[in-house]
Amino acid sequence: MKQLRYLLNIVPSNTLGNRGCAVSSAVPVGVALHKDTPLVTHNTIPSSNDVCPHCFSTLTGKASSCRCSNSPYLDALQRHCIPSLLQDNLGGHHSRLEGLTIKALIQLTVQPEDYISKYQNLCYTVLPDDYLKGVMKGLGEVYSLVTSKHPRFVEDNMAMVMGRVRLNQIGFENEHGNCGAVFDTLSYVNHSCVPNSEIEWEESGNCTLHSVKEINEGEEVTFDYLGGGKDLGVAKRRQLLEEMWGFKCNCEACQIRRKKGKGRVMGKRLQLKKFK
Repeated sequence: MKQLRYLLNIVPSNTLGNRGCAVSSAVPVGVALHKDTPLVTHNTIPSSNDVCPHCFSTLTGKASSCRCSNSPYLDALQRHCIPSLLQDNLGGHHSRLEGLTIKALIQLTVQPEDYISKYQNLCYTVLPDDYLKGVMKGLGEVYSLVTSKHPRFVEDNMAMVMGRVRLNQIGFENEHGNCGAVFDTLSYVNHSCVPNSEIEWEESGNCTLHSVKEINEGEEVTFDYLGGGKDLGVAKRRQLLEEMWGFKCNCEACQIRRKKGKGRVMGKRLQLKKFK
């Protein structure tokens, strides 16, 4: 694998949202474009015994606690979150979003100077849709606990944090279960069902973005938010993307699907491999 030497620039997006990432020079196949460390991560796992009760980080080996154990996290939050948020709920993205939001809120209440500016810079939906409102309702008890400790937090703050987490989360799976993370830079990279890059995850939660196609100078970099390995029809992929990230995909594959018309492709499952 070639060395990291291709700068990613945050630019106005031609695909999704307002912003994306583009390369500063032409890139061949098989290049490591960028390595990033998450702002926040969350694992939805079947047992809370493997999780730090303070920051919810996964404990490895014989460790019974981690460095955060003496940090001023809210005892009430950990008592609520461990039984209700750290269960795997069949790997649903709903619980992943809840967990990421809670951890982001804890970061913002404990170390606001380190995180507020980074979260504010991330993309955000202005008005919560029904899905987001439903998740917020499920966090009612947590919201009450946070505001009792930090009165400056109001419902708008909860919506702001959850909106940013939802749009900017990147999901993946490992031996611990269904995981999610929000990144300082890679969360700006937009989705495509026919991407020009892919993400390689490390055990630590860090990840590296690699090119899987030649990318022209100034071209926007994309990867598949659904992981690329799922045998899903275009309609199902678009449904999942809208539910999980709140956007309607308009990539090459999805545009061709719409141009063919629903009636003319009835009973024919359009596969992504046709566009690779």
